[in-house]
Formats: sequence, structure tokens, C-alpha cells
Amino acid sequence: VLRRGPAAAVEPEAQRWEVSLARARKSTPQDRVDFGVARAPGADGHRVGFLRLKNFGARSARDMSEALAEVRKRGADELVLDLRGNPGGSFQVALEVASLFLEPDSVATRVQTPGSDGDRLVRVSQDLKGTPVVREPLVILVDQGSASASEVLAAALRGNCRAPLLGQKTYGKAAVQGVFGLPNREAVALTVAKYAGPAGTTISGGLRPDGPGPDVGVLASVSSSLGLPRELSETDYASIDFEAAQAAELRTCRAAEVW
Repeated sequence: VLRRGPAAAVEPEAQRWEVSLARARKSTPQDRVDFGVARAPGADGHRVGFLRLKNFGARSARDMSEALAEVRKRGADELVLDLRGNPGGSFQVALEVASLFLEPDSVATRVQTPGSDGDRLVRVSQDLKGTPVVREPLVILVDQGSASASEVLAAALRGNCRAPLLGQKTYGKAAVQGVFGLPNREAVALTVAKYAGPAGTTISGGLRPDGPGPDVGVLASVSSSLGLPRELSETDYASIDFEAAQAAELRTCRAAEVW
């Protein structure tokens, strides 16, 4: 209702009408891969390809493969896989993404199920036919919001000495739960599987990073704890010291060992 005059004035015959406003809605898929290439500072001017994945959906592995091909085409010498704030999704897709960076037949994870006799080793295979293994230097960014399938991927790459983890300790969720209905119309959630790193590294409790990431400080810690990690700029990605990160990993990493 619109009235003319002072706010206190009330006209007896107020005019009413309805107006429909059309607003375009554009949703951004959370499982898409955002990527780009940034030139690092310094005389050598090497190029850093960054790939940001916020969730694991049905097309994530295919999209990651296409994004990798594009950043390599643009001349990326080093790669950053940004899993900050990624709550997980499909475990199978996470393993498919791992296969892009690991040699075929590498152990990606261990799965423990109720009643099983020991862990089941899950190895990577080239599910995306014709996709070559990416061997450029790689670092992974994680934080408190990196959970579930993203932790399985991070553990697979870190456990095979493929990439160091930079940032903050991850969430620590490696269990798969199933919801089962009861006769009284209630339900119970039971753990049906637990994941661990290639050498049995425990994911529950969180994965500790090898060093800090480019997003540091109190504000970064608070924002990640709220599930709202800061969007990094090209300059942030380009500022990552790959040489120092790789050196730290090589000092502590032995393939097939718990770290």
C-alpha cells in the first residue's frame, strides 16, 4: 500500500495494485571446476595452474580432466588443487580424480567394512580413457571445511608422496553411513564403511597439513571454520612456494608409510 503525504497521514481510499517482477535466477553448480593460470613472481616467471573443486559430483572427474588439459595447454608448470571448503560427495568420483594424478594400480585408499577381515585395498585405474597421468609438481590446499571424499583424495595423493598438503587441519570424516528404517517409523544411522590413507593413515580426527597455505591469519581461520573460505586471487595462487612445499614433503614422506 502506497500513501501520499506525511507518514502519519492516513487516506481513507488507498489505492492498491499488484506488480509482478521477473528476476533471472542463475545457479552456480558447486561441483564444477574453477581454474586458471597465473604467472608466479620472479625472474623465471613460471606459470601456476590452479583448480578449485567445491564438491564431488557426477561430472567432477571429467570436468577436472578437461580443466587440467586446458591449464597445461596454457603453459602451466606447476599445479594447485584447491579443496578448501569441500565437504565431500561421491567417494567413487574422488578416486577417479585421484587417478588423474597417480600412476595406474597405485593404492589410493583402504576401506574397512563391518565384519570384514582386514582392510580392502582400492587401487586407481584409468577410468577416463585416453587421459594421461598428470606429473607436474602439485600441492593441495585444505582447511577445516575439507571433509569426507575430499579427505580421501587428499590422503591418496599425500600418501603416495604425490603432493604436500598446505593450509589447515581437515575436518576428519572418513565414515560412510547408511540410514535404515525401523518398524516404528523411526530410523537409525549406522557406519557401513571407513576410509583410510593408502598406508592406513587415519583420516578420522583430520589430516594435518605439511605447511601453511596462502590464506593465513585469524580471519582465514574464522572464515574456514564457518564453511566460508576466502576466494583466493591469482596472485595468492602464484605466491605459493612450490620448492619449499615439495622439500618439506620429501623430508617427511615415504611411499606406503603412515604419516
